[in-house]
Amino acid sequence: MANIQFSRVRVFTPIFLSIIIIILNPEELRDAIKRCVIPIEVISAKIKGSGAILSESVKDNIKLSLEKKELEKQISLLSFQYAKHKELFLENERLREILKYKEKTKFNIIIGKILGHDPSPLSSTIVIDRGSDDGVKKKQGVISLIDGRNVFIGRMIDVFPQSSIVLLTTDPGLSLPVRLEVSRTRGLLVGKKHGMELKFIPSQLDILDKEPIVTLAGTYIPEGLLIGHVESLSPKRRGLFRKIAVKPAFSPYKLEEVLIFVSN
Repeated sequence: MANIQFSRVRVFTPIFLSIIIIILNPEELRDAIKRCVIPIEVISAKIKGSGAILSESVKDNIKLSLEKKELEKQISLLSFQYAKHKELFLENERLREILKYKEKTKFNIIIGKILGHDPSPLSSTIVIDRGSDDGVKKKQGVISLIDGRNVFIGRMIDVFPQSSIVLLTTDPGLSLPVRLEVSRTRGLLVGKKHGMELKFIPSQLDILDKEPIVTLAGTYIPEGLLIGHVESLSPKRRGLFRKIAVKPAFSPYKLEEVLIFVSN
């Protein structure tokens, strides 16, 4: 029982002494309170400062994100304008070369643009925006300026008032008398879907690798227009003729403007 009372005295003694100190010395109370309050104020200020920094950081990130999107938009617009100006420049260059050729040739020439390609695997044709209203007729020759050279690409096979169909030299239905440009030997060019074949070239003839093949003069076809190049040939052997594969000098899907020989 005595122990219990002694414990109570031990517990209440510090409390009692504290009360006495507060009564007798209020300055120490204020100091104690300050020591407790000041760290709290410091922490609060730091929290407020961190919050302000965080808020500014978020605003800066949002601003940078908006500026980035605006820059990306401007870059996209500039890229589009550059591509457009480049296309106009290339078109002007092609038209300038076409005009030069028109001044030199004895043929009357009209310029046409390609409207589409025949998707059929059995034929090789293109549709252009010129027709009988422009003086276009069947069998007229068609060329395109490619890498600074006039390339023969085919003949007119169907003509309508405002459009026409061109049978390309790669079509199996087209055959054309031609000449090897260096050896000057004549042969017959026959179209294939993805190329051409040169026939009736003597077996013992020496032929250069990639030798150019050009047109012979004919109705609506000037002489010396490039058609293609020797791609591969069979070895010399006994017999009359060599088998020669020809690579066209044009790609149908890369053609843009074409020139039509309407009269001579």
